[in-house]
Amino acid sequence: MAKYIGSGALGLGLYHIDIPESVMNPIASTKNCGIVLVEEGSLSAMELAEEFSKIYKTNWPWKVRELGVENTFLVKFPPHIVVEQVTGYPKFGVSKPCVWVKVEAWNDDLEPVESLKKVWVIITGLQTKWCEWNTLDQAASICGILEEVDWKSIFRNNAKEVRVLIKCKDPSKLPVGRLFNFQDHLFYLGFALDSSVLVVDEEDDLLTDDQNGQNRGNGEDLAGQRGGEVTLLTTLAVEHHITKQTIVHLEEMVVRLLIELGWQQIPHVVPVLCFISWFREVW
Repeated sequence: MAKYIGSGALGLGLYHIDIPESVMNPIASTKNCGIVLVEEGSLSAMELAEEFSKIYKTNWPWKVRELGVENTFLVKFPPHIVVEQVTGYPKFGVSKPCVWVKVEAWNDDLEPVESLKKVWVIITGLQTKWCEWNTLDQAASICGILEEVDWKSIFRNNAKEVRVLIKCKDPSKLPVGRLFNFQDHLFYLGFALDSSVLVVDEEDDLLTDDQNGQNRGNGEDLAGQRGGEVTLLTTLAVEHHITKQTIVHLEEMVVRLLIELGWQQIPHVVPVLCFISWFREVW
């Protein structure tokens, strides 16, 4: 069932459908499809299927669909006939007198009505024990689709302000706040745009105004910074029973630390790696 997103304010609402990266259903696949244009004469969908059976001498069950424009059809070709090769041919005749057809490539990407916008949002009113992915995803869903959590914001101020990256229809229409039920108790969560983030760096979380204008510093400073974050995240997971999603983020942080400083830094993160290993065993 499609998930309704953006219920917090008028103008944010949409139904979200998760699309798989690869199509598992061969019937739903659009691979090897082409547009057949009848440039001279006329053909029905049934006649076109019969003509292609004669031309290509195959028992392939030709599926021909009219596209709503006269003499324009969508055709799925058999696997051994590559449609890209057929589109290179000029128009060709069929057995029906005075009828010529041409095959063109089919682009099934429709023009969207609108595209979602990415924006960093600060959520207030949360408690540290609630700061795990599923809970934040539910809270953020009244504004948009949760993309990323700035876990460092939780550690810096004990979840007073939690920064999340969301995709939404219109950032200007985000609600100021809404009531949420946590275990039969109502709490008010506030929402505000975060204007301090200038650049989102996919390889390194985010860059703020201060970070964007200066160097990261030497490896030892970065090791201390990253190591402190990893230790805090580990402590948070133990004390507040944070779920598998948090441990996944912990693993990602450790990997980034090792990539940036080199694998010789492994001794510094051995305790964290042992914790991750233990946590996976008890799942």
